[in-house]
Amino acid sequence: MACVASLTLTSALAFGVGARKSVALTVNGETTTVTTYAMSVDRLLQEQGVKVKTHDLVESTSPTSMLKNHDVVNVQSAYQTTITIDGQEVPFWTVASSAEQLLDFFNQNETEAAKITVNISNVYNKLTGGLIINQKGPVTVIADRKSSVAPNGKLPAASILDAKGITLGKEDRVSVEKDGKKTILRVRRVTHGEETRTKEVPFGTQTIIDPNLQPGEVTVRQEGENGEIQQTYAVTYVDGVKESETLTGEKTTKIAIDKVIAVGPEKTTDDTDKSDKSDNSGSGNSNGDNGDSGKTDDGKNDSGKNDSN
Repeated sequence: MACVASLTLTSALAFGVGARKSVALTVNGETTTVTTYAMSVDRLLQEQGVKVKTHDLVESTSPTSMLKNHDVVNVQSAYQTTITIDGQEVPFWTVASSAEQLLDFFNQNETEAAKITVNISNVYNKLTGGLIINQKGPVTVIADRKSSVAPNGKLPAASILDAKGITLGKEDRVSVEKDGKKTILRVRRVTHGEETRTKEVPFGTQTIIDPNLQPGEVTVRQEGENGEIQQTYAVTYVDGVKESETLTGEKTTKIAIDKVIAVGPEKTTDDTDKSDKSDNSGSGNSNGDNGDSGKTDDGKNDSGKNDSN
């Protein structure tokens, strides 16, 4: 009897799980009621063609993965954005349905809130996906150095910008910021330009030895002149302010002319010896003259003689 009762209970459970069920399926805020024989949440999603990625959120009112009649299954697609904390961009996956909800997740107090910005790249891919800017009220829109208020903050950012007649360029940047209790939808225009600058090239100095100059003598034969190079830069501007630049080309427009200095040759050893010999020769002649004093032409010493003889 026990075996029969167990078999009956197991069959009843299997029938209950495998029977036709009515399930409320919500995908990214849109709810439909589906009839299914699927036994698990995964099977239901496969059956309905709902693709679930790694970061997506899947919730069910059933305590297990097995489906029951009148269960509610909620699927929220995750998307990657970045948050800026103290100027540092951090990639972040979220299933937040609004920028304010995402900000509130990080905002522990108003001081820290002012440092956090939600950056939305690939504007039309993400903003038209239904991201609500502010569920609680109006949004301040800042674009092209003008500020205005959008009263309905429950619209996607793309709808708010379209209503304001703001057209986004391919590289324009859109961000949602929190300034105290105010939510700001900001558009930054990205443009590109070219700048040309002239760079001075200092002249060099050449030194040559001129044998016609005296040793140690220095003279300037040619004055130097600085040259010039024309540099071209590709520049990126954000709201008219230069953000970055890249050197794309250089062209010499004026060649630098070296300064030329001529110097006399160094004194050689032979020159020094000749100078010394010349000095010694002069001293010897002087001594010889002193030695001949008091002698007559025949070499005899006239000392001691007098005119009386």
